Amino acid sequence: MTIDDFNEAVGTRFPQEGSRTLAGLVFDALGRRPDTGDAVEVDGARIEVERLDGLRITGLLVRLPARG
Repeated sequence: MTIDDFNEAVGTRFPQEGSRTLAGLVFDALGRRPDTGDAVEVDGARIEVERLDGLRITGLLVRLPARG
């Protein structure tokens, strides 16, 4: 999923410079090939790698911060 589509659907403001997709954002934030269970924090949200197919991320879990 593209970052732009995710931001629009969920109302987040994940950065779009450098990466076009959520998976690319995770790769960039980690600075290496991800493993299942790896997680990154982006704008207060936690993005965790749930599934991989070889080098390709096929499942992410995004936990957004509580809104007050």
